[in-house]
Amino acid sequence: METMTIEKSATSENVKFDEAQFLSVANQYGSDKKVKRVVDALIGSGVDNIDDTVAKAHVIIGALQGMVDNASGYTPDKDLDFGSDNGAVIAEKILGLSNSAGHVRKTFSGLAR
Repeated sequence: METMTIEKSATSENVKFDEAQFLSVANQYGSDKKVKRVVDALIGSGVDNIDDTVAKAHVIIGALQGMVDNASGYTPDKDLDFGSDNGAVIAEKILGLSNSAGHVRKTFSGLAR
């Protein structure tokens, strides 16, 4: 069986990075599956600026949370295909606070076209 030797540190542009730092990043990346999925989605989306994308996501999530609190009195027209769900229920489903999120997310995002 071959033995592999891994150098414990690497230097690039006067920045030292050692095994402890490497393992720390790996732990941050892999220890929470939900966070890992978000990181993978951001990286995989090909966005030019991750900070701007995350900021926009926060705005949208905040707006959806506002709908949960304030949109129970609004029911979209039947032609929009949300059934009898009111705005608050739709937002709850999009935020994953209720069942049936898949259809609602698809229908809601379809309104942007």
